[in-house]
Amino acid sequence: MLIGSSLTTVATVGVAFIEMAGVLDLSLAITAGAIVSDGFFGDKMSPLSDTTNLAASIVGVNLFEHIRNMGWTIFPAFLLSLLFF
Repeated sequence: MLIGSSLTTVATVGVAFIEMAGVLDLSLAITAGAIVSDGFFGDKMSPLSDTTNLAASIVGVNLFEHIRNMGWTIFPAFLLSLLFF
């Protein structure tokens, strides 16, 4: 959420996590799924995200109100992913 970009997070930190999962002999598919789902969660909830800012400005709503309203769909998905992973 600090970076505000899902692709940057997946491409940098994700590579390190995939390597760590390989060393720890964990499932690479589940690790990749966790990395991608967390990257998109951070992208949607970050006030620095370009897509979140663009969507809020096009519709004409407050940025933090837009983030709060996205929480209705993002948080249940996050909780289900957290339980699964």
